[in-house]
Amino acid sequence: MNSPLTAKTPKGQRRNQALITAATEIFLQYGFEGATLDMIIERAGGSRSTLYKNFGDKEGLFAAVIATLIDDIFVESNEKNPPLDTIETVLSFYGSRFLLNVLKPQSIGLYRLILGEYNRFPEITQAFFEQGPVKSYRLLSQKLAQLPDVNAAEETLLSISSRFLEMLKADVFTTTFCVADFKPSDDFIQQQIALSVDIIASYIRKISA
Repeated sequence: MNSPLTAKTPKGQRRNQALITAATEIFLQYGFEGATLDMIIERAGGSRSTLYKNFGDKEGLFAAVIATLIDDIFVESNEKNPPLDTIETVLSFYGSRFLLNVLKPQSIGLYRLILGEYNRFPEITQAFFEQGPVKSYRLLSQKLAQLPDVNAAEETLLSISSRFLEMLKADVFTTTFCVADFKPSDDFIQQQIALSVDIIASYIRKISA
C-alpha cells in the first residue's frame, strides 16, 4: 500500500483535503468495495492522475482518511490551546479530543465499515491499525516525552499511551458502536476522562520519580 504524498502548496493541500473529504463520504455511503475512484473524483473534482500521484490507489486513499482523523486530534491548530505543560493537562487535552473524535458518527461509521469488509479486504484493516491506533499511541507518547517532569523510555511511554487511549474508550465506544440510539452524556464523558487521567498521570509520576 502506497503512503499518501504530502502536498507542498496550499492549493495542493486543498485538493488533497477535498479528495479525502469526498472519499470519506463515499466510503461511508457505498462501503469500501462499492466505492469507486470515479465517484470520489466526481464529488471532489480533480483528476485520476492527481489521485494516483498523491494517494496511490483506493487503499492508499482509505489510509489517508484514517490518518486525517488522527491528525485532527494531535496536530496543533490555529486556535489558542490551554497551556500544556503538565502530565495532567496533556492527557486531559488530547484525551478529550481523542474520545470525542472516535465517538463521532463518522468515526463509528468507518469502524463499522472496516469490520464489515475485513474478510474481503484485510489490507484496509491493516491500514486502519497503522494509521489509527498505532499512530495515535505514537503521537501521544511524543507529546508526553516533551514534558520536563516525564522521565521514561520511549517504549514505556508508547505502552502507557496505548493503555490511556484504550481506557478512555472503555464503557463508551463499544456501547456507542453496538447500540444505535445510545449517546453518552457530557457528564459521563468528562468523568471517564478525569478518571483515566488520574490513573495514568499517577503512574507516570511514579515511574518518573
